[in-house]
Amino acid sequence: MRTGAVPREALFDVLRLPAPLMAEVRDGGGAVVWRHTARDDVEFERSAEVVEAERRVAGGGSPEVVVVRSRKPDGSTGWVELRMFGVESGEDGHLVACSVQDVTEHRFAVEQMKLLLDRLPVVFTVTDLTGRVRVVTGSTLFSPQLNGEGERVDQLVPVGHPAREEVLRIFRTALGGRDADGRYLWNGRWTQGYAVPQRCGDQVVGVLGVAIDVHDLVTADHARYSAEARFRLFMDRSPATAAIRDENGDYTWLNEAARRAYQVPDSVHPPFAASAAFAPVVANAMDVMHARLKESGGAETRVWRIPLAQGEVHIFGHRFAFTDAEGRYLEGNIGLDLTERVLADRELVRWRDRYQALFDRAPIPMLVLSETGIVLDANPALCEIFSARLSELRGQAVADFHETDDTPDAEEQIAALLSGNRRAVAFARRYRTRDGRVVHAAVTCVLVPGEEDGSSSVVAILRPRRTASEEIRPILLTDNEIVVLEIKALGLSNEETAGRLGITRRGVDYQLRSLARKLRCANNSSLMIATAYHLGVLDQQRWPPRVRSRFRAAAGGALDGRTPVQPPASVLARHLTGTPPPVPDR
Repeated sequence: MRTGAVPREALFDVLRLPAPLMAEVRDGGGAVVWRHTARDDVEFERSAEVVEAERRVAGGGSPEVVVVRSRKPDGSTGWVELRMFGVESGEDGHLVACSVQDVTEHRFAVEQMKLLLDRLPVVFTVTDLTGRVRVVTGSTLFSPQLNGEGERVDQLVPVGHPAREEVLRIFRTALGGRDADGRYLWNGRWTQGYAVPQRCGDQVVGVLGVAIDVHDLVTADHARYSAEARFRLFMDRSPATAAIRDENGDYTWLNEAARRAYQVPDSVHPPFAASAAFAPVVANAMDVMHARLKESGGAETRVWRIPLAQGEVHIFGHRFAFTDAEGRYLEGNIGLDLTERVLADRELVRWRDRYQALFDRAPIPMLVLSETGIVLDANPALCEIFSARLSELRGQAVADFHETDDTPDAEEQIAALLSGNRRAVAFARRYRTRDGRVVHAAVTCVLVPGEEDGSSSVVAILRPRRTASEEIRPILLTDNEIVVLEIKALGLSNEETAGRLGITRRGVDYQLRSLARKLRCANNSSLMIATAYHLGVLDQQRWPPRVRSRFRAAAGGALDGRTPVQPPASVLARHLTGTPPPVPDR
């Protein structure tokens, strides 16, 4: 019996198989022996391909399938499939049976699918057990020079190809009966490969392979991961604190600066509730702020003072509400830890207060000038010498007070000081006060650099020189001045002094101004007492404080020639003991 031949007695059973269009039997010469037509609305041409296939089948060949174009009465075209097989016949010679089916819709669907698959960045392959590819679509993804079908997998991926090892691994894993996948570079683009074993019962008969171009996706993921890594690296190295809380108030992310500023324990990692990292009072306050922001849905900028275990933390920050890509509510918090700045400012204020107190109470006249010679500040001792208030001196040019022809080299010395070539300069100058007096002074200037704006200032220290007339003029105090000085040296206030003397507060102020003028110092009680002890007006060996006799004016405050008259006892002692003062002779 010929290969693929059907016995004659079974011929009509074969032809009774479903044949929507037609079934026929032809002899070796091509003449129709038998025909059955189910539909007559489809015509097709017996092309040379069909005749050649019939000849091969009639000559003892295997059954053949030929697909040819068809036509309908309305002019439309389609496809028909001719399945031909040989029939054994002892009396009619070689016969060829043929069944014809309309495969237009099937062919159209297949063509559309192949067109779709060929244009997609996806490759489908069906491989047998020998590794030979039987079906391939989208083969240009592999190599446009290879048709794909009929080639072995190791031919599709030649030796030396960067993807060879990964592709063969995927294929062999699937041949072993397990699904496999992997990613590899193909023609410079990332490709994701999948392989699924094809089974017939329990036997693996082939492999279905799928290769997808994922280069754009991989590149986008790499860019996203790189951007995220750069962002995290930037935020972890940034001195600014940054944190994110979800709608429940849990911290889902925070950078290293926030962990340090908020003093989050190393054992606590996001996500965590505020109560897991902070004291109850702090956690409750943070939850209240979170609820307020969530309700408003806006933003808030302020300085937060957070009392933590290791001390207060001051954060200048901005809190705002936003939603992520999935529409979930989140709260962002970006801030700057100002704790060190706040503590430094507090320390600066304390030192500034100390400096101001020292500056104001110093008995040495001092002046603070700008680089251009404008008066910025002056202490009371200098104001006393210039007979002016601070408001009258501030903003004035110091050149307006000294003589123009005095020490011409002083300007050069100050220029050298401002340029940094000299640390301090000294010279003598004459200053004219607002009341017309001339003050001779030794001046020492020191440069003080500024820290905030880079500007510098000059501190000028004046040491007034007394003239000959001032040197010989004695310091003579009246009885009232002596009483006030001795009482103030005991440490009593102005009100207590006024009460002891039975005079008003204004009367005490008058006596103090007179004392300051005679002692040539600022009108400051501590300064006057220190000056009085320094000049020997107050006896350092006596207590209660007592004015030395040579500084006492004559009785009633008048001068008796050049020598002051010494009272028999201390005025303060008489006042404290209640002894009435002696009545001076009229």
